[in-house]
Amino acid sequence: MSLTITLSAELETKVAEAAARRGRQPLEYVMDALNNAVQSNNGTKETIEDWLDWDCIQEAAAEADPTVTLEDVRQALTKIPGSMAESIIAEREERF
Repeated sequence: MSLTITLSAELETKVAEAAARRGRQPLEYVMDALNNAVQSNNGTKETIEDWLDWDCIQEAAAEADPTVTLEDVRQALTKIPGSMAESIIAEREERF
């Protein structure tokens, strides 16, 4: 299959610069970019929603208490001894 694509002068310059930064020829750079886009996402653009864990969000929403304020959360967090990172690491070690 053969396909002709017309690029604006501005886009052509950007493609040439991007290819040069990677030590590639523009055609080779474009072919690899198109191939990667088609193979990785079936040609669709990836969005932040693709990365979200919707099950976790729904579970958290079901357990949420709208009466708890941000100040309540901050006060509860100050009562945790040591660092938050240490607490998270310890909890993970218990689970795994």
